[in-house]
Amino acid sequence: MNSVMVDASCFTLPYDYSLCDALGEQGCRVILERSEFRAFEWLRPASSFRISNHFYRFSNRVQLSGKLKASLKAVKAAEHLFNMREFVGRMRKLGPDVIHFQWLPVPILDRLYLEQLSRIAPLVFTVHNTNQPRGTRFQSLYQKLGWTSLFRHIQAIVVHSPYSKRRILENNWTTTDKIHVVPHGVFDYYRSLGGPTITPAAHGRSILFFGTAEPYKGLDVLLRAFALLPPEILKNTQLVVAGRAVPATASMQALSQSLGIDHRVVWKLGSVSETEVPQLFRSATLVAVPYRYIDVSGVLMTALALGKVVVANRIGGNPDLIQDGVHGRLVDPESPESMANAFQELLTNPERLRTMERAVEGLASTDFSWTTSAQKTIEVYKHVMNGSPR
Repeated sequence: MNSVMVDASCFTLPYDYSLCDALGEQGCRVILERSEFRAFEWLRPASSFRISNHFYRFSNRVQLSGKLKASLKAVKAAEHLFNMREFVGRMRKLGPDVIHFQWLPVPILDRLYLEQLSRIAPLVFTVHNTNQPRGTRFQSLYQKLGWTSLFRHIQAIVVHSPYSKRRILENNWTTTDKIHVVPHGVFDYYRSLGGPTITPAAHGRSILFFGTAEPYKGLDVLLRAFALLPPEILKNTQLVVAGRAVPATASMQALSQSLGIDHRVVWKLGSVSETEVPQLFRSATLVAVPYRYIDVSGVLMTALALGKVVVANRIGGNPDLIQDGVHGRLVDPESPESMANAFQELLTNPERLRTMERAVEGLASTDFSWTTSAQKTIEVYKHVMNGSPR
C-alpha cells in the first residue's frame, strides 16, 4: 500500500513522524510531503518512510521582520496555491493508493485541487481541531473561508475522539459514515531522547505549563489557581511556564506579578528543542493543561508518554482520554478554585500521586500505542480504497 501523507506547514510534525513510522512498520510505503522545518533543528530521523520538502521552498528562505513580516504570509499563501498545483501533477505521476492530509491550511485555495486529487486517489483528512481557528485575525479568517466545502471531496475523515466526531456531526460538515475514530498515540519517542539535564527545584515539586500562552490555553486561569494554593504549599512549589513567547505572554507575566506569585513562577521562554522536552516533563511533579477548548492536546499525549499525572479541564476530548481520579484530575473549566483544589490534593498526597503515575504508564502502553493508531489508519485506507461501507 502506497500512502502520501501531507502536512504542508509542519503543524504537527511529532504526530506526523510517529504515525508515518508506525505505518511503515506495518508494511505501508509512506511519503511525508511537508516543508522545511525552521522553528528549531529537527533531529528525529524518518526511520520507516520517505520525506519530500515540497512546500514553501521560496517563502521559507525569505527573512522579514516588523511590518513586512505580515506581507510574507500573503506571499506564502500565493506560493501554497502554486505548490498545490505542482502537487497534483506529482501525484498523477506517482499514483499513490491514498492521499492523507493532516492539515489543509488554506481551505479556500486547497478546495480548488481536492476534486482533481480525488480522481487520482481516495482522500483522507485528519481533523485535529474542530474548534475555532487559532492565531491572528488574518489567520483565523483564511482558515474559515472555504472550510465546509472541503468535506465534499474527502472520502474519509479521521478524528481522535468521540468528542470530535460529535462536533463534526453537530456542525453538519459531513455524514457519520465518513468519520473514523482513530486514537492519537502518545509521544513515546521522547523516552529515548537525551538532552541537557534540567535541575528541578530543590524541594522537587513543580507544576509544568508547556506551550505558548495563547488565550485559548488558559494560562491566566492556571496562574490564578496557583495563587490560591495555601502558603505552606506555595512556598515549596514552583510553576514552570515553558514555550515560545507570544504577544499574550507579557500580560500573563504582569498577571503573575499582580497576584504576588512571580517569585514562584519560572519563565522558560523561547523555542524548546526536542531534546529539552522530555527533561522538562520529567522534572515536573504535575502537568497542567488548562485549555479552554481542545480536541486532543499534544501536551497531554506527551505527559502520558512520560508517565506524568495531568490536571486538565473537563472539556473537549479530555474525558475520552483520561479518567478523573485515575490518571489525573479533570476539573471545572474557568474555575481557578477547582484547579487549585486538584493541585493541593495531589501535591500533599505523594502515595496517591504514585498510584496515578502507575495508571498513566499502563494507559500509555496499551490504549494509545502508535501500532494501534497505524492499524486503525490502515483500516481506513482499505475502506476508501474499496469504496464500500463499513
